[in-house]
Amino acid sequence: MKNPTEARQMAPVEEIEMHAADWLARRVCDDWTDAQQADLDSWLSKSPTHRIAFLRLDSAWGHTYRLSILRHADGNSKVERARKNRPYLRRMLAVLTAVSVLGAGLAVYLSRPRMEVFATPIGGHKTINLADGSQIELNTDTSLRANLDSGQRTIWLDKGEAYFQVRHDPARPFVVMADGHRVLDIGTKFLIRRDADHLEVSVVEGRIQFDARAARAKPTVLTPGDVMIATANSAVIHRKPLQKLANELSWRHGLLAFDNARLADVVTEFNRYNDGKIIIASTAIDNLIVGGTFPITNVKAFTDLVQDVLGLHVEKRGNETVISR
Repeated sequence: MKNPTEARQMAPVEEIEMHAADWLARRVCDDWTDAQQADLDSWLSKSPTHRIAFLRLDSAWGHTYRLSILRHADGNSKVERARKNRPYLRRMLAVLTAVSVLGAGLAVYLSRPRMEVFATPIGGHKTINLADGSQIELNTDTSLRANLDSGQRTIWLDKGEAYFQVRHDPARPFVVMADGHRVLDIGTKFLIRRDADHLEVSVVEGRIQFDARAARAKPTVLTPGDVMIATANSAVIHRKPLQKLANELSWRHGLLAFDNARLADVVTEFNRYNDGKIIIASTAIDNLIVGGTFPITNVKAFTDLVQDVLGLHVEKRGNETVISR
């Protein structure tokens, strides 16, 4: 092991604890000299962290293990007995060091904000009512984490889609983090959908501030009808009629509503809610236009329309439904 006197002043806690254990083992097991004491004093003086680590370990050693090793009143000297039990002593110091480091880590862990995790399966829907009057609705296959401590309200949308109805509180900002982007509530209702390659944020009511994860991106304020499409390298605002946004929120009522939508897009939406997937056999029919409102789990209602109105062929193959000409 490296000589403790060579430890860096800003060494990690674990390294400092190990150096303190080594110093203590040498002091107990060796013929301790004035020169060694001077080296120890020098190491202790380099940082308060060094001194605290050593004193804590020395105190724990004195109260817990020293007597178990040195308690036998035979004719040997204290140093001889310590040398005889050196392997055991070093193991005990290693345990003490591990417990000390674990205790420090546990203190840091306990001081972290209280985190809650919410999730839905495929086809699932969950409503979270917060103590401040805000509400979050999770759509299918969604996972988010929430820090709802009294001092802040921070949400991490890890995947999926969620609709936020926020009770504005200037003293406790409501922040949603998703794929490195940041959404700050300014008293509003908004929808966030996180897909594999992009993030979509739609404002239904009020305003939000959107901070893209790009380092030089400026904060953008979005108002009702604004839809931000953000990727790793870009952030672009589109406008959508509020009626179309309402259609996109029909999942809150167990429905999927489409108005002049591409067949491929409709199929993609149905597949988000159902384990049995719909397959389009040919890209030549991707752009056919579909409209209507369907229960999210009633794939047959949709395929009947495809068959009767568009004249397409529908075939069930195991857990898949194949659409072709």
